[in-house]
Amino acid sequence: MVKVSICINSELTFKEDFQKFKKELLDETSKNGKITLQENTPKDTGAGAKAYKIKKSDNQHIISNDTEYLPWVNDGTGIYGPRRQRITPKTAKFLHFHWRGREWYLKSVRGQRPQRFVEVSMIEIEKSVPQAVMIASRHLR
Repeated sequence: MVKVSICINSELTFKEDFQKFKKELLDETSKNGKITLQENTPKDTGAGAKAYKIKKSDNQHIISNDTEYLPWVNDGTGIYGPRRQRITPKTAKFLHFHWRGREWYLKSVRGQRPQRFVEVSMIEIEKSVPQAVMIASRHLR
């Protein structure tokens, strides 16, 4: 007959191990998430990709980016955005801007197609969680 016994010396040890595991899992997942978002963020000047920050608390890590234009890049503008209409000037007769080395005067523009880099990043982050769990589980041994 084989006898198997499990001895837990102290509840405190388990709690400490679990806290280390949770901290490591949050750290690893948020770090991977930030890197994935930075890699997938469309780059013109690179300002949007460089602006990701991680805010940490005991139970959650929040990856944020305060770059004003990123929601428009992700979700689209004009006929491709939530309003589904061309972009027109509010007070002037023409929109005036420089683009691709030229100066433009236009009555309206279609807008920008959505690039959906956040959604693509979320799928990649979800796929990386099992690896993060394995890395964090080093503290449970």
